[in-house]
Amino acid sequence: MICRSSLPKMHRVVECYGYKISRHGYMKCPFHNEKTPSLKIYPEGKGFYCFGCGAGGSVIDFVMKLFSLDFHEALKRINNDFGGIAETPKVRRKIIDINKAKETIKKNKEHKEDIEFRQLWLNHKKLRKSPPHEEFWDNLEKLLNTEDFKYDGI
Repeated sequence: MICRSSLPKMHRVVECYGYKISRHGYMKCPFHNEKTPSLKIYPEGKGFYCFGCGAGGSVIDFVMKLFSLDFHEALKRINNDFGGIAETPKVRRKIIDINKAKETIKKNKEHKEDIEFRQLWLNHKKLRKSPPHEEFWDNLEKLLNTEDFKYDGI
């Protein structure tokens, strides 16, 4: 687990990344285009919420979304920019598990695409070897007889 007290306050993070917060705690949301501020920064480091797009969360969530980072990369970014984030072994283990799960999902997706391609190729080969069915000739004749089809010869 990350020590909440070691995380920088939401106001500090937002202002350091170049955003201006009104005295009421609102700012223009960086996650969508808007004319009036709709993102509320809550006091005492309790996070943020945008009433326009529904984005919300903690300091870590803000950095993840702002820079399109995963959890671990966001922690590194915050640590580099503000320093002093304390990670416990439990959090480190969770980060390792998340990265392993990402790799597994990526490999499974590539494997699935490979299987689908092989299946399409086999079906294609089977169709090339077998003689055209009666349906094929009927559909071809219908296509040739439509007004949209123009044949200029070979």
